[in-house]
Amino acid sequence: RRGMGALEFLPPAAEEMEQPFKVEIAELYKLAQSALNEAKSFKAEAHPDLLIESLFKVGTSAGGRRPKAIINLNKETNECYSGQVAAPMSGFVPMIIKFDEHSDVPTTRIEYSYYLMAKDAGLKMMPSSLMEGEKAAHFLTERFDRQEGKKIHIQTLAAMNPSSNSYEDLFDTACRIGILPSEQKQLFLLTLMNVLGGNVDDHNKNFSFLMGTDGVWHTAPAYDYTFSVDPSAPGYMNRHCMTINNKNSDIERSDLLELAKRYNIKGADAIIEKVISVLGNYEQYAEAASVSPYWTHKIKEEIGYRIDNMADISRQRGLGR
Repeated sequence: RRGMGALEFLPPAAEEMEQPFKVEIAELYKLAQSALNEAKSFKAEAHPDLLIESLFKVGTSAGGRRPKAIINLNKETNECYSGQVAAPMSGFVPMIIKFDEHSDVPTTRIEYSYYLMAKDAGLKMMPSSLMEGEKAAHFLTERFDRQEGKKIHIQTLAAMNPSSNSYEDLFDTACRIGILPSEQKQLFLLTLMNVLGGNVDDHNKNFSFLMGTDGVWHTAPAYDYTFSVDPSAPGYMNRHCMTINNKNSDIERSDLLELAKRYNIKGADAIIEKVISVLGNYEQYAEAASVSPYWTHKIKEEIGYRIDNMADISRQRGLGR
């Protein structure tokens, strides 16, 4: 019941499966029951210096590389319950908390700076915030697969099109399931933000679609949007996971305009200029998130390089919009 989205899973009950796995199933059941009991009794006061282990004891279903957990949080009292089970009362918001990794890279602060930047650019994201303290800063974001206590059916691009490895595949899938043009424009905006912002971790699990109660598909709010270039790594390590016009690095305005033309995205030039304007002011977002001067400089430098590939408008405008 605790997985992302609305799908729930049951263990197999076929008789031929029971005998060989009888002992293992019994042991796993005991382990699962113990974890569930612990999850039900878990309660903590949410504060920035919360030990990671105190939430990891109840597990996480959010996936991904970085340490995180799913929680139910009362924003007024900071009272926090495990997100593995339903909140005990009203007033709790289902959220994902990404923990401060206490590394040389201030990942949570950078992600928050990118959230602020994305919002100003017009990209739809779930409300997010930093939980700050003297020693830690955790990134909190509301879940889009839970609304008013109900589960929302979601599928990633990877689930819908497992072999997808390009933004063309993303748009093809969106067209196939009937995503409206206004929402496809959001996908194009996300594409631009990834390319210009240096979010090279743009694999097919980082794009999702959600289904409304009327059975109509929509694009999910953007998530996991952050700077993922490693300045110390060679260039081939910092290529985008998804290609545009068969390119996963040094993507130019002409490539983006060709993508827009292919999928009839109106006003592509204006969207590009808007993104350039917002990302070009990264320093102000870094300051708001208290990103260190070192990483502010590194990120600004990378964004500047990527914006330069969007230059020479007069030469490239004739290739489409």
